[in-house]
Amino acid sequence: MTAARTGGWREQVQIAFAGGVTPDGLEAVIAAGADIVDVGRAIIDAPLLDLSMDVAE
Repeated sequence: MTAARTGGWREQVQIAFAGGVTPDGLEAVIAAGADIVDVGRAIIDAPLLDLSMDVAE
């Protein structure tokens, strides 16, 4: 999320997280910056966006 903020585009997009979300881990996902948490059938058959990101220090 730091790269998104530094790049100036974080406010223009919503970040979604899916997969392996448990009630115990939900707060960590939100703290990491997720705007949307997809669980269960919400992500089945959803269209995919071919996206990759190179992270550099």
